[in-house]
Amino acid sequence: MENSINLANDNDEKAKFGYQMAVNMVGILGQEIYSRFNAMLTANSIIIAAYVLIFSENNNMPDFLKIFLPIFGIVLCFLWFVFIHHGIFRQRQYRNEAERLEEVYFKSSFILLRIDYSEDPCLLKCFRFKFTSIFVVFIFIVLHLAILLYLCHKIVFLTIC
Repeated sequence: MENSINLANDNDEKAKFGYQMAVNMVGILGQEIYSRFNAMLTANSIIIAAYVLIFSENNNMPDFLKIFLPIFGIVLCFLWFVFIHHGIFRQRQYRNEAERLEEVYFKSSFILLRIDYSEDPCLLKCFRFKFTSIFVVFIFIVLHLAILLYLCHKIVFLTIC
């Protein structure tokens, strides 16, 4: 009898530790996602600022460098999308595990991760981080593609004429 009580207490302790680790990982991965997002936003903003140099009158930059910059921006956006998707996927795995542990071991005492703290759930659903961040990446891709097409047209047109 005493052995089964010790086993139950051991399982509870393991569940508490697992829950604590899962919740901590959700927070850490959230910080990591935002850090990567901000780094990629900054890198793309620097590329956008470099376009000013390309379009300036005194520009002596070789054509292949002019074309390389928007291609690099598109590749960077692809990596940005992968970082967002992968980070949110990993964070969701830990969140699901923490919710499972809540359901199995802590149902009678508390349910923390399922509580919605927003005042407007519709607003929260419409502007989730994954949706808005992918939208930002899409805007940058469109911008890089437009500049790439413009530069290709300009270079080809100037070569022919």
